[in-house]
Amino acid sequence: MKRVLVGLVSLSVLLVGFVPAQAAGEYVARQKTLSDAIGSAIALNTKQKAEIKQVVDANPYAEKFICTGIRLEGQPLRMNIVVRKRAKAACEYAKQLNPALSTWFQNKPTKAPSYNGRVLLTLKIPKDLADAVPKGYVETEAIDWKINPDYKVGKPCNTGFGWQVLGLNSSNQPAFVKCDFRRGIFQVDTKMAKIDPVTKKPLVPEAVPSKTLFGYSPNLYIVPQIVETTPVTTLSAGSFNDYAQCKIAEHPDGAGRPDKSFGFPLPESRLDLKEDFKILVVPVQFTDHKTSSKPADDMADVVSALTNFYVRTSSVPISFDWTIPRSYYQMGKTIDSFKLSFPGKSYERYIEAALALADDEYDFSNYDAVFVEEPRSVTNKEHPAFIPMVRENGGTRIDTNDGLVESVLVTGNDQSRDIANWIHEFGHLLGLPDRNHQADINAGFDGMWGWYGALEFSVWTRWLAEILKDEQVDCKTDTATSTHWLRPVAWTGDHQKGVVIPVSDHEVIVVESRRRQGYDALLGKESEGAYVYRVDTSAKMYQPDTKKIVDVIAPKRVKLGGGWAMDASLKLGESVTSDGWTITVKETGAFGDVVEVKKN
Repeated sequence: MKRVLVGLVSLSVLLVGFVPAQAAGEYVARQKTLSDAIGSAIALNTKQKAEIKQVVDANPYAEKFICTGIRLEGQPLRMNIVVRKRAKAACEYAKQLNPALSTWFQNKPTKAPSYNGRVLLTLKIPKDLADAVPKGYVETEAIDWKINPDYKVGKPCNTGFGWQVLGLNSSNQPAFVKCDFRRGIFQVDTKMAKIDPVTKKPLVPEAVPSKTLFGYSPNLYIVPQIVETTPVTTLSAGSFNDYAQCKIAEHPDGAGRPDKSFGFPLPESRLDLKEDFKILVVPVQFTDHKTSSKPADDMADVVSALTNFYVRTSSVPISFDWTIPRSYYQMGKTIDSFKLSFPGKSYERYIEAALALADDEYDFSNYDAVFVEEPRSVTNKEHPAFIPMVRENGGTRIDTNDGLVESVLVTGNDQSRDIANWIHEFGHLLGLPDRNHQADINAGFDGMWGWYGALEFSVWTRWLAEILKDEQVDCKTDTATSTHWLRPVAWTGDHQKGVVIPVSDHEVIVVESRRRQGYDALLGKESEGAYVYRVDTSAKMYQPDTKKIVDVIAPKRVKLGGGWAMDASLKLGESVTSDGWTITVKETGAFGDVVEVKKN
């Protein structure tokens, strides 16, 4: 079931007394003008019927359906009969489609020639249901900002990027689109959720599909279904709060990056998420990439996505304060003149030049992080790197009138907007780690070290970033068999989220619960369940290694290989064994998963 965007008609078309009297504010009105009839035809044609059906289907909670035949002032009065009959036919067809509708037809004059002879449909929807999710769909978040018009069906696309982006369909309505490599143009991805053109909310069916959709879901958020039902399994009442044993440190033989870590604590100079986290955007344009766009409009999708993601992921209060200039600074030269490449010093020189343009206007010392952004027309070839520039990452320290700027996000390689990558790379400014793509790792879930289509941060990543409270983790240090209730990681609030089992001073087993909720919007039933993985801080992060810095612990039915193992979550009754410990799912439901932890 979908809705259609119904254009508002000039008020000059409508007259006082247009609809039956009703309480003020009781209803929300939506309108649609039908296509013009051919000649003096009264009967509905195929196109008009389709338009009426689209409107009726799109507004399932509508109670009143008013059809107004419109006659241009000065036309013969006999036109009243024609347009009234057309209005009657429209309402009768709507009533046929939805017998519950209360219909009303009439005719009115207008001074607008373009409406002469046409029928205006007006739907009245109870105010409290106007933006309600259609029956059969879950609650999602509206996409209520201006979408890049270059990401439209039929327009040229970046053939080097095969994932979904937010774009526009052929009717200029929001849609998930992707590049057709063969033709080099955008097309609607029919496997993705459609987007309601009225509420701007993605339409995700309540029924979870069996298979996970391997793709990206930019700005797609399913509001978590936090239920009050509880497990019937008896839970262990012991104390699981010896957190020091579970917060394993970075091993000296391991990850080998001073700017990020898999172990506690994260690097000292990393940024801490907090309330009123201040971000300054420095937008720059070039002589060969000029734009009159407002930077805030071009950044609207990023501001919404990054802010909402981290605020929802955090169990402690955090907020963001964005400062975005009203226009782009002009660099006064072409982007190619900077000869941008990575690694190398070209990006330092580029960032120094960009920040110099804003130096007189802004005091950089007042901001936690600085983002440098370019017009959307800049290509990946011209600007190839998306880099979190921090002091420990190459010694980058940009000098300004306000002192050194040590946390800069360079946002290249974004010709096709990659929202998940923005969230990921910002995480590196916080000191969060990467997976090792040079090791045979099959960890699938987590926006930092997993698949971007299952973006919800893991329990371990949240704990590292100090946005998951200690009391939300059961630190299992004794050898007695115990039972634990894990709520889905996507749930917001102070819920119990994970079990951590230390197996050495640099290795832990982590258990958490995954559901198709939050930013895990593409998951199928195969990916739902208790997810078990292992962290080893003695393993390398960016070098070939036989040890694995993070990896899934999968049941025997799972065929590993390919890097993701999307079906590795444990179902009811399944178990895995690792390092002398066995984890078994004892109960499962909308409340999450109950797992038994047993020492062998």
